Amino acid sequence: LQKSASSLLSKIGRLDLPLSFHELIPTLVQYATTRTLPDRFPKLTEEERKEQLTMTLNYNASDALEMILSELCSKRLLVDKKYIAKISHESVGILVGEGWMMAMSYIGAYITASSTEVQPSSSPQRTLCVIKYALLLSKILSHLFHSALPTLLTE
Repeated sequence: LQKSASSLLSKIGRLDLPLSFHELIPTLVQYATTRTLPDRFPKLTEEERKEQLTMTLNYNASDALEMILSELCSKRLLVDKKYIAKISHESVGILVGEGWMMAMSYIGAYITASSTEVQPSSSPQRTLCVIKYALLLSKILSHLFHSALPTLLTE
């Protein structure tokens, strides 16, 4: 269901961005990198459940963002290229600092704990989710760098 929603959102984004839905990409970037649940989620008492929901929110937002950027990066009009360059300038730092680097640190700690025969502090399922999240963020960053590189080189 989530893949279908992401796919539909990317098709709408391809047609309507940048003319409509100006806050779509910044909102997805925010949710892809958040470490806390938004206020509209019910207050949860179980810390593990909060962590699981936050990771699901991060992953789903990243998946939708990757699909939208994949669609947008295939557009060739100058206005679309400028929009992607603007989004790249606004989002790359946040995605790298608050998303990708955090995921890489987590994965590095897990690998270090595994290689020293110390029991890793997290489950293999959580680590797999973080790896999938890091892979999605890598794809997102690839789209942004690839699309904005010509503009960055001319500035």
